[in-house]
Amino acid sequence: MAASAVANEARRNEFEPSVVVNEVYLRLVQQPERRWSSRRHFFGAVARAMEQFLIDAARSFARKKRKAVFIDDSPQYIASAYEYAPEVHLIHFLHDERFARHIAPLDYVSLRTGRWDEAKPHVMALIGA
Repeated sequence: MAASAVANEARRNEFEPSVVVNEVYLRLVQQPERRWSSRRHFFGAVARAMEQFLIDAARSFARKKRKAVFIDDSPQYIASAYEYAPEVHLIHFLHDERFARHIAPLDYVSLRTGRWDEAKPHVMALIGA
């Protein structure tokens, strides 16, 4: 049941079925007075506890949204980061600003600069520091 529930999650690679099973077990044993009238009733309670755990985990994840910043000088690496991790803030750092006119701007980067004094406050603002 846990493997099936995890397989249907959008972030399925973040949950191992064994973690879900352990969490459901802990939730169910915290209610020692609870009695199940049938096997069907028990599995219904397990399914509900599993569903609630996954909902709680998703809410927790949304509240603690990761604040990641990817800084690189290669447009190819930045494009790859954008493709595989669109939630990451991207900064195109130009080691030599003279080359900037030869590289097309990327509309999905939050900053394009060659100066650390400009990049640092931007990064600090992105990560909330």
